[in-house]
Amino acid sequence: MPPAPLPAAAILDAFEANLWLPFAAAAHLPWMQLADDGDLRWAMTGIPMGAFNAVLGARLVGDGDAVERRLDALDARFADGTPMSWWLLPTSRPADLARRLERRGFLLSGPLPVMGLALAEWQPPAWPDGLDVELVRTASGYVEACAVVSEGYPVPWDGLRAMAERYGELFELGREMRCFVARVAGGRAVASATAMREGPVVGLWNVATVPEARRRGAATAVTLAALDDARSTGATLAVLASTDEALSLYRRLGFEAVGELTIAGRGG
Repeated sequence: MPPAPLPAAAILDAFEANLWLPFAAAAHLPWMQLADDGDLRWAMTGIPMGAFNAVLGARLVGDGDAVERRLDALDARFADGTPMSWWLLPTSRPADLARRLERRGFLLSGPLPVMGLALAEWQPPAWPDGLDVELVRTASGYVEACAVVSEGYPVPWDGLRAMAERYGELFELGREMRCFVARVAGGRAVASATAMREGPVVGLWNVATVPEARRRGAATAVTLAALDDARSTGATLAVLASTDEALSLYRRLGFEAVGELTIAGRGG
């Protein structure tokens, strides 16, 4: 008998905790500012992309005026014009938080399906042929992997390069944060996947393939490598947020959607 599926709420909680991991892992570095205020968490890196200056885990309480005062306080913290974002899930509160942020000039993107996969009994498909997949072991290798992400999504390279250079030493250590690249003959990296690991949960992020290498199994290969690596060291749950383009891949691997992620961004 197959195992009972995990409750959607448990997967959403695991996903939200995983969102915080890349900030918490860099808490000791001089460019990171972060805090847990009880009703939300915020992090500022100074990297000129909203994804890296974020508010997470919002559970704002009180009447409408109290919520607006709380939002005013967060606006003041980011008043220097730093690009920022709020990451919103079905568990975020108040329920109309996205609309409140929109009235403050934030642009909403998504929603993206949040998905989970129980790894204990998972049966992975065969790995695609013709690709070499490797674990990134150097800071410069992580910069190379991020160049794949920049080209594959696309994402502006200036901001992504700044992130790659700052986080390179953490990926070199290979503890909470690990990255995999797929290479074709000749050695060029054509696909990349990042794994964020804490306890039994692994989050998959920035799975990308350069345009000319798509539909050849490269994204599948790096995803399988990340999942296999995590499971081999005791991970029991994988979580991610999927783009529309990648949804069929993740469903084919066994992921199930449990909710949606909306990102409210302002300033870039």
